[in-house]
Amino acid sequence: MVEEVEAVFEDLLIDWVALEPNSPGVDKSIAELEIRRTTGVSIIAIIRGAQAITAPEPSEIMRAGDRLVVVSRPQELGPFRDLVVG
Repeated sequence: MVEEVEAVFEDLLIDWVALEPNSPGVDKSIAELEIRRTTGVSIIAIIRGAQAITAPEPSEIMRAGDRLVVVSRPQELGPFRDLVVG
């Protein structure tokens, strides 16, 4: 069973990225930036202080200091970082 899961997920990355005050994604919603459509990356959680927002809604506004947990293919991470993290 584990080998089957590895085969399905071998091209996927789970990564954490932090938003700085000057990041282009700060004070914008996931939907506003059309993150999944334009980059292919899915934000699966936002860590905001001690709070974890799992499966954030597209209307969720990203804030400076947020840590985003994302799932992507390796080639999608660069465009995502350019769009959201800077």
